[in-house]
Amino acid sequence: MGAMMRSEDFTRGALLIMCLSTATAFHISPVPLRPSAPPLRMLGASPFASPPLLIPASRPLLPPCRPAHAPAAALHPHRAAPPAPQRDVVLGSFPSDAMSEPEDDNSVMSVVRYLSRENGVKVFWNGVATEFGLGAVALALGWVLKANTTGAATQAPFAAVLAGVGWCLPLVAGLVLTRRFSDYEPLKEVEKLTWTFSTVVFRGRGKPLVALFCAAAGVGEELLFRGLLQQVLAASLGLWPAILITAVTFGVAHCLTATYFFLAVLASLPLSLAFHLSGNVIIVPVVAHALYDFIAIQIALGSPKPEGLEGIEFDIDAHQPDQEEGSAGSGI
Repeated sequence: MGAMMRSEDFTRGALLIMCLSTATAFHISPVPLRPSAPPLRMLGASPFASPPLLIPASRPLLPPCRPAHAPAAALHPHRAAPPAPQRDVVLGSFPSDAMSEPEDDNSVMSVVRYLSRENGVKVFWNGVATEFGLGAVALALGWVLKANTTGAATQAPFAAVLAGVGWCLPLVAGLVLTRRFSDYEPLKEVEKLTWTFSTVVFRGRGKPLVALFCAAAGVGEELLFRGLLQQVLAASLGLWPAILITAVTFGVAHCLTATYFFLAVLASLPLSLAFHLSGNVIIVPVVAHALYDFIAIQIALGSPKPEGLEGIEFDIDAHQPDQEEGSAGSGI
């Protein structure tokens, strides 16, 4: 009976952690799921909904209210003179001539335009604080649930670091593979997001500060997802259900696009295996995660501006107008 109650307690704790970790982890990236926009634009579907609902711009959403003294023709000027043809607009958005920016072709470009206007220094330090905050949340929940969030102790931290470097290799291999197939349209969208985020947040910060951000991401996210969520789920559901649920939760936390979600789920699997096969030594996935982020950021900063972003100005464009295409990320 005691074992059964213990299992039920772990299950309840796991459900609580899943809810808290998903809600909290949405703040992992300083990029909001819905870019800032005029109030009426917020009435539309999620910017990541596909396909968007289209309505004719000339058709009113609600019938006009005609005052008793107003002639009917006054409310229907198009009967006297047909209006000029207009493009269809997304439900909830303003016509393009009322917007202060060009109409975006898709939601990814909306996020890109949002990021291009952000204060990179502010986003950087907010991100560092948020990532370390996730680690604090994980430690606090682990204390409440009597779970060892930091995992097993190790007498050989240097060996754990080397193991983390080794487990980073499959992540880097996946990154290289996705860049090889970068002509695939969904991967182009991921490239636009990662390049934009890296340019706005990390360019000019210097490698030590980039390493600090990556270390914060490795510590905070791995304490939450591997140290807490995976361990608690494994205690009640078993190893493989815990790894799979953790992977999906990790993907949801990074769900900027459907492809981004899928890639994050895949990236979570080797991190979970690294944690389990090391005997739950949290240093291993922390090092693998942080090192991968650092490499991915350096690759993004060393890449030219992706196709489709030519009309958007970043700080790199303003300060280096004569820079040749292809060298947009040479060193930071």
